[in-house]
Amino acid sequence: MFGKRRIVPMSVIECIKEAEKPLVSVVIPCFGNCQCVLLQRAVDSVNAQTYENIETLIITEANSAPEARNKGIALAKGKYIAFLDADDEWDKTKIAMQVEYMEAHPSCGLCITWSRDDRFGMTRVCMPKPDPCFADLIRSFNLSSTSSYMIKKGCYTEFDEKLESSQEYDLALQIAFYGFTIHTIPRILMHQHATDGQISCNWGKKIRGQMQMYHKWYKLMPLFSHLKTLGLIFMFTMGYVIGDRIYKILIPMKEMYEWKQ
Repeated sequence: MFGKRRIVPMSVIECIKEAEKPLVSVVIPCFGNCQCVLLQRAVDSVNAQTYENIETLIITEANSAPEARNKGIALAKGKYIAFLDADDEWDKTKIAMQVEYMEAHPSCGLCITWSRDDRFGMTRVCMPKPDPCFADLIRSFNLSSTSSYMIKKGCYTEFDEKLESSQEYDLALQIAFYGFTIHTIPRILMHQHATDGQISCNWGKKIRGQMQMYHKWYKLMPLFSHLKTLGLIFMFTMGYVIGDRIYKILIPMKEMYEWKQ
């Protein structure tokens, strides 16, 4: 037998405090072959947030995820913008924890979290560095999935639509380059699921994206990062042969490389 949920009326002071909380805009790209069942799971995880002052923008008219996210940014009314892909979902405390940190640290332009990744035939926890700076990022392979991102509107808030992959990595580099700080909340607050058609296994886009990123940032890369880019292109080329099993080799290499930096 289920217990009854007791509803306690909020005091006037509590209601005022709730109204004073900054608005968060959640942008969900959903276009092309986006499946309704996946979208519903994502939206349910937004509606389940303990943080209540949220507007949800589902972008259906776009040619790519970066274009959809940029349209969401243009429409967003919130002080903060969070991104959620239709095939991912959030822990119910994600938004509340990110807002709490960003409100306490006005220089923070991007707040991310740890995540559970069930793609590529394995389960792992993605644990970015606590407070990565630009020097950390430019040496890295990536930062985190876009679905863990919360940005402050007014810092560098636009995805590069010319890039065929790594747009979220490029956005983090831009934010750090322009002097905003980045913070990682060391808790698993986002869950990535494996679905068909993910860009992570589109080897052509992955290779072209790496080449575009290199052309954009190579002047600021340390020497070893030039070799890193060549290595990534080689690994993604191998993906044509062995498929997403290449990540069972690539991910440990990535973590070892970034840990030593």
